[in-house]
Formats: sequence, structure tokens, C-alpha cells
Amino acid sequence: MGNLTTATVQRWHAALHDRASPDTAAKAYRLLRALCNTAVEDSVLAVNPCQVKGAGVERPDERPTATVAEIQALAEAVPPLRMVPLTLASPRAEELGAARHDHVPPRLCMG
Repeated sequence: MGNLTTATVQRWHAALHDRASPDTAAKAYRLLRALCNTAVEDSVLAVNPCQVKGAGVERPDERPTATVAEIQALAEAVPPLRMVPLTLASPRAEELGAARHDHVPPRLCMG
């Protein structure tokens, strides 16, 4: 470990990034960086050679969002609970707090 250099880490990370998923590469890099931090604390390394900017950051795909049609289909599939999917699909909680009964179309109301 004492021979580990920044160039070596950069080559390893580039090769890993080509073989593994970006999330796996980020997790492996974070583990190596943590190990090197410990080696610095234990005076095995003078400095941490893990200097690849952003290498330990995972960038997950954005979660898919249900369409209005999908939400309406779910609401229709559970008539006694139809307001649950409609409420959960609300874009902002503060809008829910301001909602009044007359804001909800009668066909969506229970009863």
C-alpha cells in the first residue's frame, strides 16, 4: 500500500469504470479512499492518493414518475380508496393543506 500513487489509483478507477457499473465503481472508489484515509492516519501513506474528482459520487437515474392516466387507473381500480393514489400523487404537500372539498371533482369523491 505504501507504493500506491495517484496515477495508479486513476488508472485503476478508469479500468474499473470500463468494467463495472458507475454505481459499483463509485462504491469501490469510496472504499479505497476510506482505506487510504486510515493508512494516512496510521502513517502508512503520507497522503491519500485517491484524488479523482467525483469518483465516489453515485448518480442514480431519476425515478420514473407515474403518468396522470396511470394514477387515474389506479384510483379507479380501488374505488373505496380512490383518494389515496390521487393524494399521494399531489406535487406539493402545501397544496394539500390548502385543498378544500369543492376543489375535488365530485366523480372522485367517495360516496
